[in-house]
Amino acid sequence: RNPTELKKVSSNFKKFCSEFSPLNPSFYTSSILSVGRRLEASAPFISSSLLSPSPFSTLIHGDSKSLNAFLSSSLPSLLIDFASAGPGHGMSDVSMTLVHALKPGYEEEDLID
Repeated sequence: RNPTELKKVSSNFKKFCSEFSPLNPSFYTSSILSVGRRLEASAPFISSSLLSPSPFSTLIHGDSKSLNAFLSSSLPSLLIDFASAGPGHGMSDVSMTLVHALKPGYEEEDLID
């Protein structure tokens, strides 16, 4: 990533928190805001860890489906459940979303066949 972008992680996270604080004021506390500062401190390492021989390697969610997304016409979109996040092929999130959207009840293991 562009080093200038990486230096904006904390301020962008703070903006994100302020957008959601009307829904839950505890979302805009010093301990929550410190996540943005820690993420910004880790961003160069994370970015360098994503470098790979594959031009398609990127940071993926890893469990992209409607249950992990909140969409609103009046608020920014929100993704949750980043337990499976990490480097990977960007299309894996797209295919995961499509499988869950088009074939409800299917699981990741069903993609193997």
